[in-house]
Amino acid sequence: MVTLAVFGILAIAAVPAFHGYVTSNRLITETNSMVGTLNYARNEAITHRATVSVCRSEDGATCATSAGAWNVGWIVFLNADNDSPAQVDTGETILRVYGIFNDPMLASTNLANFITYNANGYSNAQGTFVLCDTDNTTSSARTLSVSRSGRVSPDPGNGTCTPT
Repeated sequence: MVTLAVFGILAIAAVPAFHGYVTSNRLITETNSMVGTLNYARNEAITHRATVSVCRSEDGATCATSAGAWNVGWIVFLNADNDSPAQVDTGETILRVYGIFNDPMLASTNLANFITYNANGYSNAQGTFVLCDTDNTTSSARTLSVSRSGRVSPDPGNGTCTPT
C-alpha cells in the first residue's frame, strides 16, 4: 500500500510537468516549421533571382484575402508579377504547401496575410509572428521576428499572444 501511495504521489507530480514538456516541444516544432518556411522562401528568391511570396492559405491553392491566424496553413510560391497583396495568379508556381497547426499563430499587421522576398532576399515588411499554445497562455507563447533584410529570428524566451 505504501508503494502504491508513493507511486500515486509521484504520478500526480509528474503529469503537469509532462504536459508542459509536450506543449513546449509542440510549440518549438511549429515555430521551427515557420522559420524553415521563411528561410526556404528567402533562399528560393535568391536562387531563382525572382520574387517569392509566402501567404496565408486556407485551401492550399490561393492566398487568403481577409486577415486571420496563420495556423490555417500557408503556401510558398513564385510571385512573377510581384503583386501586393500577394496572390497566386495563372502561371505562377506554388513551391510548397503547409497544412494546419493546432495552435494559433498570429502575425503583426504588416504580415497579416503575406510576406514577399525579392531577388536579393529582402522582405517587403518587418514584423512578428506569435505562436501560442491552445490555452492562449503567455507562458508558452513563442515569437519570431522578421526584419526588412529578410532575416528570421526566433525568440527562445516567452512571448505574448498579442503580436507587436
